Amino acid sequence: IETQDPDLGRQMKRAVFSVALNEAEGNKSNNGHKYARFKTAHGSSEEVRMALNAAAAWQYIEAFETERSQFLLSEIGAILFSIIKRRS
Repeated sequence: IETQDPDLGRQMKRAVFSVALNEAEGNKSNNGHKYARFKTAHGSSEEVRMALNAAAAWQYIEAFETERSQFLLSEIGAILFSIIKRRS
């Protein structure tokens, strides 16, 4: 993806790091910050999913190449959403 669209590749990389780093920070934060970190991680996971969809739509990659990543991001998103929902 990054060779076809460097901006999209860099944005995806930042979003992937954001998921991991905010999830880790949320695990070690107090309640108010924990909620915010998990919410940010959830948003970033959706950002990565949409970037993969865009990359497939623009034919930078084949759609089937995103299936495993899409599945894992969906699982991560569901876990984060359940944490966020318990808080609200």
